[in-house]
Amino acid sequence: MLAFLKQSNRGLYDLTIRLIMLTIVAGMFVFIRIVYTRSIGYIFLIWNVFLAWLPLYFSLICTNIKFKYKSCGYLVGLLWIIFYPNAPYVLTDFIHLSRYRFYEDIVYGEISSSNFAIWYNFFLISIFIIIGLVLSYVSLSIMHKYIREKYNTFIGWVFVVIISVLSGFAIYLGRFVRINSWEIVTSPMKLIKIMISSFNLQALSFTALFGILTLFIYISFFLMNKYYADCAEMY
Repeated sequence: MLAFLKQSNRGLYDLTIRLIMLTIVAGMFVFIRIVYTRSIGYIFLIWNVFLAWLPLYFSLICTNIKFKYKSCGYLVGLLWIIFYPNAPYVLTDFIHLSRYRFYEDIVYGEISSSNFAIWYNFFLISIFIIIGLVLSYVSLSIMHKYIREKYNTFIGWVFVVIISVLSGFAIYLGRFVRINSWEIVTSPMKLIKIMISSFNLQALSFTALFGILTLFIYISFFLMNKYYADCAEMY
């Protein structure tokens, strides 16, 4: 895929390479923590960012490969929809910081904790979340552009909203019900039953919350990207 991108879309190829390098650097910080603490407690960050890479990979295949059979293209598109929520899902990894106390009591109030280990964990989770959100934006923007060019601008944004809502529900299922994307292959019937039983007021509330958050993040990146594109045209 990288070789194909290098020939067909140099800009996207360069961006992908840089994101790979950032992911490797982030992984090195996890390794440093493992060596220092002799614990693999934060190894989940590498797994989560790997899952965040999958939708980008599927979006590149879906929009750049001409399939002999349309059904193959639809299958890749479906895989993208299934795995896309893993990218914005990384934002919820901040919950792992809730076990730490970031303030220390003193006589006249509270001050920020000087425990370096706590702030290193904050730093570690933050850089993986940043990478995950960038992967989320790039992946969705590729599909957004594809749908917009195939149909029209309105349909393109309807697509973005629908994906954001579906992602909100998937994030709820992943964080609160604790189900995983691959269970649609390993345990499809069980997953369907869980999804049906999860339709309640709590699920709807969190779906709306996370859906709006996902959409807000995408629009923020989209506006920033548009601003830089406009500036590039001016100069």
